[in-house]
Amino acid sequence: MKKIPLLIFIIPLCLLLQSGKDTSEVDIINLQGEKLKTILRTASLNYVDSIDIEAASNQAFDFLLKQLDRQCQYYDAETYASIKNRNAGRKIGVGLGLILINDTVTVFTVDAGSPADSAGIIPGDRIIYIDGGNVVAKKINEVNSIIKGRLGEAVTIVYRRGGGPTLHEVALPRKSAPDKSISTYFTINDSDIGFIHLNRFSIKAAEEFVNAMKSLKSKGIRQIIVDLRGNPGGLLEQASIITGTLLKKGRQISSTKVRNEQFKANYQTTIDGEYSDMPVIVIVNNISASGSEILAGAIQDYDRGIVIGEKTFGKGSVQKIWEIKDGSAFKLTVGNYLTPLGRNIQKPPESAELALDPAANLNLSQKQRDDLLESINKYGGKSSFPVFNTAKGRILFGGGGIFPDYSIAKDTTTMLSSVLKAKQIINEYSFNYLINKRKDLLNKYDNAIDFNRNFAVSDSMLIDLKRLSVSKNIWNNDMYIKDREYLRNYIKASIAQAVWGVEAGRMIVLMKDKLVIKAIELLPEARKILNK
Repeated sequence: MKKIPLLIFIIPLCLLLQSGKDTSEVDIINLQGEKLKTILRTASLNYVDSIDIEAASNQAFDFLLKQLDRQCQYYDAETYASIKNRNAGRKIGVGLGLILINDTVTVFTVDAGSPADSAGIIPGDRIIYIDGGNVVAKKINEVNSIIKGRLGEAVTIVYRRGGGPTLHEVALPRKSAPDKSISTYFTINDSDIGFIHLNRFSIKAAEEFVNAMKSLKSKGIRQIIVDLRGNPGGLLEQASIITGTLLKKGRQISSTKVRNEQFKANYQTTIDGEYSDMPVIVIVNNISASGSEILAGAIQDYDRGIVIGEKTFGKGSVQKIWEIKDGSAFKLTVGNYLTPLGRNIQKPPESAELALDPAANLNLSQKQRDDLLESINKYGGKSSFPVFNTAKGRILFGGGGIFPDYSIAKDTTTMLSSVLKAKQIINEYSFNYLINKRKDLLNKYDNAIDFNRNFAVSDSMLIDLKRLSVSKNIWNNDMYIKDREYLRNYIKASIAQAVWGVEAGRMIVLMKDKLVIKAIELLPEARKILNK
């Protein structure tokens, strides 16, 4: 593939006043700038109280940009530095993920190889002090802020294990570590089906995807499920490279519709993608956006596979970032992305109405028509619904976002399960269970796959969960009966995560996921479309 520019890149602020601008427009900009300076100067000298000029200016800048559209935004220096770090696929910390259980800060996850891991901290440990300060009953975001600190500096943590009286103290150096774009990947039930969940497109996303695919291919996979649920996008270069690995040579990935020609772009493949002959299912939801929609749209447009789930977010606008000399920056919309067939990904204003064009002669099944009309009513759009046809005769819809080939809502559970998860009661139960069972599980099961295959959450374990929940005045038996098997699997995933890591827990949850099960079912159809 040819080298593709990043979705977000930095442009000197001086380019705002280009030589080609009309003189009158430049005069207007200069006048408005002078007005702002006058207001700030006058306010600083005469307002009844002292004012924070920088904070007031930041609010004004952000308000101004938000008047253009919801994607335009101002970033102060600290926020922008954090964004750059995230896009670089790095994070600073000690490798701890934390939750609050009974007002106690509790270790939920420990990154493998992190300072916390090296110090022997495990999920379920209760943190009491950080740098000498008591953190009991503090909010998690406050605690994370204390732990984050500066790269290279150490943070001292005092914790208690398993509810025992002994306090353990460790000094953990803050380090920079990969912030992965791929949350998990695995083969499904030792079959030839691989699964990859991409949570965003950071600068290392394509490298991670290729490495994951190589690992899965070494285990014999011949078809792939790509899960983009919750993926808000990121760097278009990375999304385009990943998409290109699934397409043949000479395929357009996306193009831009712009006002300023310097931002015009056309992304194409120059070689056959390594996995272009592999059947693929893409899973999306209403949070999947930007790069996720470009990938899903190209898969549909070229009849490369099947997209299932919910209509995507509809974030198809192109943003560029201008950095200012004090380290702050602002993001401005400069165009819209189109799929290979010309579908505009950007959803229209919420105030507009979308209707199925009665003149369109669509050969739709009743289910397709019902799904379409449901999406129209739910998401809105412009006056008519653009219709597109693929080379193999499939009907696709425009109007903003990506409409899945199969509309499937996410798994639904009762309020009981939602509360048990939100209140961390299931995780509390799992941590209590592991106080005496962790060593036994590690001795009995070789890994998380072995555990998933051979461990069963017994009815007595469910009764113990009920006792814990009832002790907190939370329970509903009718809801429990409906959710029993879901809760059984969630306990299993919670235990696996605490013993073998985050990926183990996600794998167990996903193996029972309704959309993953449907994706497996549809892979033969994806192969037919590919070979048609």
